[in-house]
Amino acid sequence: HPVTAAAYPDIIRSLFGSENARAVLAAYPLSRYPTPSLALATLLTDDGRMLGACSQLPADDAATRRAPVFAYEFAEPTGYTIGDFPFGAAHGTDLPYLLDGSYQGPNPPPLTGKQKVLADELIGLWTRFARTGSPGPQWPRYEQDTVVSFSADRVAPVDLRAEHQCAFWQSRREPNLG
Repeated sequence: HPVTAAAYPDIIRSLFGSENARAVLAAYPLSRYPTPSLALATLLTDDGRMLGACSQLPADDAATRRAPVFAYEFAEPTGYTIGDFPFGAAHGTDLPYLLDGSYQGPNPPPLTGKQKVLADELIGLWTRFARTGSPGPQWPRYEQDTVVSFSADRVAPVDLRAEHQCAFWQSRREPNLG
C-alpha cells in the first residue's frame, strides 16, 4: 500500500525511534519528494543498514587498506512499478546487463538501445577487470567516498557520501538506529 503523508512520520518513528524521528524527518521532508512512498524509499536506500548506499563506504574504505578497490553504484532504473511507485535501481538489477538468463520473479523487460550500450560497456569493464585487475580509465579506483555511477544516460564518478546523505546517517548511528 502506498505510504500516506499522515502515516510517514509514524513510520519514521517506528523505524528510528521518537528521539531520532525529528532529525530524520528534517533530512527527508515530504516536500522534497513527489510522494511519501518515494521519501521513505529514498531514506531507506541511503541508510540501508546492510545493503544501502552508505553502508558500502566503510567496507570500501577498509578494503583499500589491502588491495585496489573499484566501487560502483548501478543507477539505471528497472522500469518496474508497483502501482504508481517506481521500483528504481535496486540491489542486483545490474545482473541482466551482465548475464543472460532467467531470474526469479518477473524477468526484466528487454533492454533499450541505450541500455544495450551500457550493458556492452559493463561487460567490457568487467572482462578487462578479470583479465588485468583493472577495469580501465572509465572506472577509476575508489578514493574516499567516490564511486562510479552507471546508468544509460551517465557513467561518471559521484561522491556517494554527499549523494546519499551518508554524513547524516553516520551521525545517527546510535544504539536504537542499528
